[in-house]
Amino acid sequence: MAIDFDKHEWQQVVTAIMQICKSYAIPTALEERSCSGNSGHIWIFFSQVLYSNTQADCTEAI
Repeated sequence: MAIDFDKHEWQQVVTAIMQICKSYAIPTALEERSCSGNSGHIWIFFSQVLYSNTQADCTEAI
């Protein structure tokens, strides 16, 4: 699952979310930053297939 961040303070938000995921042993990666440096994506990996509605629920919970 990928979560896109592109607001003014996206780096602080990404850092906080990755720390939360780490505290729950949820594997994450900051896959990329845009060329402009104004956005990024966190990838969250699951061992099972998740359907889109489950992914949306996970994103909201985080």
